[in-house]
Amino acid sequence: MYKSIVLRGFVLLLLSVSVFLPAQAGMVGTAQMASGSTLAVELAAIGEQRAWIEQQLIAGGVNEADALQRVAAMTDAQVVELHRRIDAEPAGGNAIVWLLVILLITELAGWTDIIPAIRPVN
Repeated sequence: MYKSIVLRGFVLLLLSVSVFLPAQAGMVGTAQMASGSTLAVELAAIGEQRAWIEQQLIAGGVNEADALQRVAAMTDAQVVELHRRIDAEPAGGNAIVWLLVILLITELAGWTDIIPAIRPVN
């Protein structure tokens, strides 16, 4: 009796899973395939990108020998990603914002007394 209930439940589970799993198939067009090959085009110009990143690091204050060593240690995919994002990413990120948030939280909690005008929450 117990085995038949478990067997029926298992069959029901398998049937329900197979019914709700959709199968998708379709034709892939040339334009769709061509749009996916942008990484291959970027990898072809990897030498130029490495040189550009080295120049950016040196302009940012990194020692020339260190810049060459850092870029040489990067993989091709890392070089492509950094080349895409280097102008958008701030050096140091949002460290000042995080510092101010942490100071405000500690001030409100009463752990610090940096700003006398802020009274701690009791």
